[in-house]
Amino acid sequence: KPQPYDYRRPENTEEILDERLQEALDEVQESDSDEDDLMTDGGCTVGFFDETFPKPEDVYQRVWDFETPSQQVSTDRFDANTFGFYALNGADAVELMPNSQSESVCEFLRRIREENPAGPLVVILDNYPSHHANDVKELADELGIQLVFLPKYSPHLNPIEPLWRELKYALSRVFVTDEDAFQSLIQELFDTLSEKLSYAADWIDTFLNDFRKLRQ
Repeated sequence: KPQPYDYRRPENTEEILDERLQEALDEVQESDSDEDDLMTDGGCTVGFFDETFPKPEDVYQRVWDFETPSQQVSTDRFDANTFGFYALNGADAVELMPNSQSESVCEFLRRIREENPAGPLVVILDNYPSHHANDVKELADELGIQLVFLPKYSPHLNPIEPLWRELKYALSRVFVTDEDAFQSLIQELFDTLSEKLSYAADWIDTFLNDFRKLRQ
């Protein structure tokens, strides 16, 4: 299935992100000159933050059928506003949040820091309005988190996007009618999928080819 291309996307998205990322990494290294590498223990952690809204009635399966195909799906509607942090070389995090406002973003940044208590953090995220809120930027600075914003209309540069797609596909194969069970399944699937570094393999080759000691 072809991915939609947004005509508003800048032509030089990779160059823009590379410049922003290098600025953040340079600032991290200036603040801790003893560390010149990315590592799990004590160094700089790099990861991706994003939100998704899975629904129990979503259908992502494709099947062959010579008659009228049918699939049993749940029509129950649950609020599953999911925040995820996909770390390249640190601890991942996932949490169901009540909304996508800046207060929720701040709460999740604290969760990311709790999961990665040592060393600086570089968090790459999109341009959702609440991500640019002053309280979010102030808290990130307080927590020692460098926020690196993607170029506008460039979700293809966020490796958590294919993780979300696989998570939603897996959810669509399960019949769930209980909200707590649905939310628990989201968290379990994210914990499993986020162990894969393959979603970010091309991203690492493009933007972090000078760094080592990433999680295997």
